[in-house]
Amino acid sequence: MKYKNSKFLLIGLLVLSIIISISAINATDDNTSTNMIKQHDDIFTINTQTNKDTITQQQNNIKSTKKVENKNNKEAKISNSKENITKITKKATHTVNNYQELYNKIEEIKTSSDNTTINLNPGNYTITTQITWGSTDQQAKTMTINGNGQTIDGENIKQFIIVENGYTLNLQNIIIKQCFTTALGAGIYNKGNTSIINSTFTENNETIGGGGVIYNTETGILNITNSTFSGNTATRYSVIENDGGLTNITNSTFTQNDVYAKNTEYISGGIIKNDNNGTINIINSNFTGNNITNDTSYLDPATVIKNNNGTINITNSIFNKNNIEQEARLIYSRESSITNILNSNFTQNNVTNIYSLISSTGNFSLINSNFIENNGRIIDSDYNGNTSIINSTFTKNYEGYVIQNYRNNLSIMNSTFTENNASGNLIINNAGSVNIVNSNFTKNNAESTDTDGLIYNYKEGTLNITNSTFIENNANSGGVLYNHYNGITTIINSTFNKNNATKGGVITNNFYANISIINSTFNENNATKGGVINNEIYDTVSGTVNITNQTSQKIMQVLQELYIIMEM
Repeated sequence: MKYKNSKFLLIGLLVLSIIISISAINATDDNTSTNMIKQHDDIFTINTQTNKDTITQQQNNIKSTKKVENKNNKEAKISNSKENITKITKKATHTVNNYQELYNKIEEIKTSSDNTTINLNPGNYTITTQITWGSTDQQAKTMTINGNGQTIDGENIKQFIIVENGYTLNLQNIIIKQCFTTALGAGIYNKGNTSIINSTFTENNETIGGGGVIYNTETGILNITNSTFSGNTATRYSVIENDGGLTNITNSTFTQNDVYAKNTEYISGGIIKNDNNGTINIINSNFTGNNITNDTSYLDPATVIKNNNGTINITNSIFNKNNIEQEARLIYSRESSITNILNSNFTQNNVTNIYSLISSTGNFSLINSNFIENNGRIIDSDYNGNTSIINSTFTKNYEGYVIQNYRNNLSIMNSTFTENNASGNLIINNAGSVNIVNSNFTKNNAESTDTDGLIYNYKEGTLNITNSTFIENNANSGGVLYNHYNGITTIINSTFNKNNATKGGVITNNFYANISIINSTFNENNATKGGVINNEIYDTVSGTVNITNQTSQKIMQVLQELYIIMEM
């Protein structure tokens, strides 16, 4: 029994020992697993940190590389920009002592990319070879010549310079003298951009080609400032010819230039000529003592300024004592052209021909300008154009009409006509349309004993006079108006005082002409016959007068048979 119990005890101890051993093994395995996991976590952490460090280092390296690259790029860009700026702004200055050195230096700098200034020292600058500025392989684009008062002399046999398209020439303080060509532009033939400052052009001559001094093409831009053109001659084209380009003339003087047109040539000369839709702007300039003449019966007149087909704007300029002979003109604006004159003065110019100081068949406007003591006819407005005269004065002009309008549209607004002595009519409207608004006519005289009317309207011409005043004007028949040959006149809100005539102190109306007078006043007008209105028979036919709401001292005195419709 005792042995049996011992046996059970031994077996129990053995089982317990086995359990303890297994537990120890499991514990070891758990520790090993835990350590392995911990080691794995440590390794992951290390690897992760290492990767992060590696990535961070790589990123830093990349950033550092980019910074270096960016820095290098910026430095390169700055360097390039500096080079470009240096290239753009780099200028070279040279000095020459005679014309041959000038010519050689210009040929030399054509191979350079520099913008160049050439200073002229005192010396002999007689032209030996004509200069061309600009060529297909030329790098330099801009050249300035400081003349320092030196004279470029063509000796009447040489042309000076040609400026090609895309190139710039600046001429400063230089004299261009006696240049000559049988082609285009004796002084300058400009296809590019030419500026002329404080310079003089004198005694240059053109006989066959175009542009006695300067020829500006359709690609050209020409700027002339503070310069003088004197003693130049043009017979076929002009001293300055703008052929489709842009010309700006500022603070410059044109004096004692001679322009002569021969009747053997179709094209005439001038001082300034505009062709082919070019534009000319003339500002603060002076035209004095120029001589313009034509052979008789010449088709294309010689002029001071001619606008063939383009736009000319004249502002703040003076035209004084120019001599216009035979069939020449001071200003000629042809069909399809636009000519505008603003704030300018025309004084003591002499026109000794059957034509006028200004002739326009295009679109012409005259604003804030004055015509004083000019001899001869002043303005011709012809052939389907439009002429506007605004805020302008005509004073003491003599020996010719002030305005003739032929088949054209003429408007006169806010203007004054005082003490003009015309050898004929003051204003003539022949088959055109004339509107006179807010204007004053005082002490004007149509001097000729056979002149009819200060204003002569005929051949179906239309004349409208509104809010205007006529005082102390004189004519033979019709102290103010002679309305004739189907002329149509309307007078509204106007005043007629102390006008005088042999017949019709204010108006003579005849030969199918028609007058309507509305709300107007007539005082102290005098005539031998027809103190106010003379509605007479002309070639057996009279005219018609319509008077509405009339206030007058003396309405009418009648010369012969009257046909009058009164509406009171």
